[in-house]
Amino acid sequence: MRAAVQRGYKSIIALPLISEGQTFGALGIYSGETDIFDKQEVGILTELTSDLAFGITAIRTRVKRNQAEEKLKLSEEKYRTLIEGINEIIFSIDVCGHITYISPAIERLTRYRVDEVIGQSFTRFIHPDDLSGLQSSFEKTLTGSSETIRIPSVRQRWHSI
Repeated sequence: MRAAVQRGYKSIIALPLISEGQTFGALGIYSGETDIFDKQEVGILTELTSDLAFGITAIRTRVKRNQAEEKLKLSEEKYRTLIEGINEIIFSIDVCGHITYISPAIERLTRYRVDEVIGQSFTRFIHPDDLSGLQSSFEKTLTGSSETIRIPSVRQRWHSI
């Protein structure tokens, strides 16, 4: 306050910057005139402060979202590299049983290419002896259960289309 008086300021208004009910800063305006901020000006400045707080919050939210997206991208790249390097067939299916992702190991372990398998029903590739157990596991998964599915001797038993 002393520095404001030394600079010749005679009036000050400080308005809080509020987001989600929490004050995170203040807007201070100084004037060289005494009692310069009347009721109408205070109302206008309060609206301005609200708009400013909204803008700052939007920018902070965008920065946080961009940071989260970058972390997610790095995480996805890391796990994709890991999964694609494993010599096991890893796949995901939708609720209808259609393959939505399959690891490149499919090409190393069978005669199928990834693009041939994507979109197909997983049951078309399973040996008939293994099918009932897999369908049961699939149905359990649809109810929220986590299932690890093992198919014996995939190289020899991967069923042709």
